[in-house]
Amino acid sequence: MFKQFIDDDKLLAQLEENRKKPAKKSGFMARLEEAQKMQEKMARERAKENAKRTYRRR
Repeated sequence: MFKQFIDDDKLLAQLEENRKKPAKKSGFMARLEEAQKMQEKMARERAKENAKRTYRRR
């Protein structure tokens, strides 16, 4: 039988390092975020077009 030694300090350091990394988003969250960005972009474009139209009417 082999006895395996575990370095607790090294393990804790690795856990802390992993905790600092940003959490990976799930596929659903990534798609949802992308859809929200597209919706905001479209709203900005519509607002820009409306601003041009109202400026021309004056």
